[in-house]
Amino acid sequence: MATYDDILRSLPGEVRAQYMESSKRMTPTNLRMQFGLQNPLAEEQRVPRTNASQSVHRLAEDAMQAWQDIHTAHWSSVADQTADKRTAYLRSAQFAKKQLQRIEADHTAALEGIEEKAKYLATVLGNARKPPNNYGEAMIDAEMRAMFRAEPNPDKAMALARAHPRAIATAPPAALGIGEETHSQYVRQYLQQVEPDNLADQDDLREALGQLQTATAALKKEANALIDFDAAARMEKFAGWIPPQRDAA
Repeated sequence: MATYDDILRSLPGEVRAQYMESSKRMTPTNLRMQFGLQNPLAEEQRVPRTNASQSVHRLAEDAMQAWQDIHTAHWSSVADQTADKRTAYLRSAQFAKKQLQRIEADHTAALEGIEEKAKYLATVLGNARKPPNNYGEAMIDAEMRAMFRAEPNPDKAMALARAHPRAIATAPPAALGIGEETHSQYVRQYLQQVEPDNLADQDDLREALGQLQTATAALKKEANALIDFDAAARMEKFAGWIPPQRDAA
């Protein structure tokens, strides 16, 4: 693809400022922040734990690359002095649309691919929170929960919860007299003890999915800010109609 200087030299004068302003936001650091990806210069680099998380992470990287390609292709097309404005704009829109469709299809396939892993982790962690089947253990947990509810001192109640995490984690918060947020913290502490690897895998998968959501949203936002796809559709329908140049994205 054409370089920044190549494009700038060939652009019509009235859009050069827009291109320069738009290109300021295309630095690697800005893009990675915008698309929810790690800064490669960061001291600590998180490596996805599972194959499912790795595939999702790669798709987020692909979404960022798709935006870079769309941006370059659009301005290269606008700078093409051999094409009229209608042809240049329509060509840019068609390229961008294909990129968006490809990322969306890959996104759907990735979600389908990790569904089994997500269900497995939810099942394992859910089973870990079930009350014990052993009568003696169940009675001990019930006694600990009664002591927890009756304890007026927050520090002592917390000490009880830490000493008997299963008793707290396997009961609903209403039965303990505590809020959902506090109960979730106790549950997490318990799962870190009994299912540390599966809990870490679930956290990893959730983070990867959040990253992918951020990346795909950023791609759609930037592409639609740069290119008016509705206008491009009208161009295909009505020959001779040319959309106005949008402001810098």
